[in-house]
Amino acid sequence: MRTSKKNINFVCALLSEAKPLIEHFKLKRVHDKPFLLYSNNLVSNEESAPVQTVNVLISGIGSLNMSASLGWLGALQAINLKTLPDDMTLADRSSTEYQYQQPECSIWLNVGIAGHASLNVGEAFLVSSSRDIESARSYYPPQVARRTVALSPCLTLNAPSGEYPDEGGIDMEASAFFSIASRFTDAECVQSIKIVSDNPQHGLEGLDSSRVTSLIQPNVQSIVIYAERLIEISSSQIIEKPLVVENLINKALNVSGCSYAQKQQVQKLCTQLGYLLAAEELEVLMQDVEFHSTAKQVLRFLRARLQLIEPQLIVA
Repeated sequence: MRTSKKNINFVCALLSEAKPLIEHFKLKRVHDKPFLLYSNNLVSNEESAPVQTVNVLISGIGSLNMSASLGWLGALQAINLKTLPDDMTLADRSSTEYQYQQPECSIWLNVGIAGHASLNVGEAFLVSSSRDIESARSYYPPQVARRTVALSPCLTLNAPSGEYPDEGGIDMEASAFFSIASRFTDAECVQSIKIVSDNPQHGLEGLDSSRVTSLIQPNVQSIVIYAERLIEISSSQIIEKPLVVENLINKALNVSGCSYAQKQQVQKLCTQLGYLLAAEELEVLMQDVEFHSTAKQVLRFLRARLQLIEPQLIVA
């Protein structure tokens, strides 16, 4: 299986969650084992290969299945079987350096159902943080793409539950997804969108495969647009405005008493704003930063500016 220059990898626990995406992209099944994989990359001729490969991986339920499936697909994509020149030696053909290459840019987007303490059934949310109940490890995916859905934390459990954490979601795969997928691409390009399947008012009763598909279906368009925005970011790496972002970081760090931890937070916030704002807006932001003299003030200002950005998608 060849990898194209751009990969969009949707990862779902259930086939019923994946069906709307498979139908939207008109994908074909390319692997049955060890995991189901659907793709538009069905050709072996490099000239005919799609510019953008779309994959939908069905992992199975739970963290173990999620981890195993991601490792399998990540390794599969890293193998780039090129057309070998006639004069290439056998040693050259089998070299690890030759055969294993990462795609130029790729995103990994987990899509599936989840319970939630306060959101309505059928409502989508982007996972802002994920904590594993067993390991207590937490993951904080950087939010770099404008969105149309709510942000919410999500707790990963070992089994379905009718108890909901305050203002948060519950699922069985997100923490494993963030842990493993981030090994194959930048953290900004590993995200999870969940569709609420149950809440304190509406339990899991009657939640069969057809119901799951019907919950995902109305959200496909916003999921796809979000994925396209992520792949755009992965491709550009804010090439158009690196200097202004670098200047913003330098200005924000040019305050007295800035600790190492605060410097890390400043760099993260400035980078996120670099993705989300136009160059002209960043120039204004850089001027405003000069009015703050302490690290705490700068961090408070940057966080407030980030929160002002409306949750809307801008697609090139």
